[in-house]
Amino acid sequence: MCSRKLFPIAGVAVFLLFIGAWAAQAQNLRVAVMNVRTCTCDASADEVNIILGEMPGVMDVEVDIQRHMVTVTFDENRVSLQDMKEKLARNDHRVHGKVRFLQ
Repeated sequence: MCSRKLFPIAGVAVFLLFIGAWAAQAQNLRVAVMNVRTCTCDASADEVNIILGEMPGVMDVEVDIQRHMVTVTFDENRVSLQDMKEKLARNDHRVHGKVRFLQ
């Protein structure tokens, strides 16, 4: 009888561990907005999407070609802003000015 009561408690404990791990991971997410002047058309926007999207830790990339802005959601424990900027620069998409963080 006692072992039946332990199973639900163990299940709840495992569930709480998963929630805690997810919450810890979510705290590492950052959203950065970068000015990339070479993003002037759909082709360059697609290229930037591919360049950044292939990087481990990048969760989402949105490009606004009208404003030449790239918004990147990333896990700062897996990829750094500097890594992203360097990879863009190596592919002729240099980041201009200061990067703004939304989160």
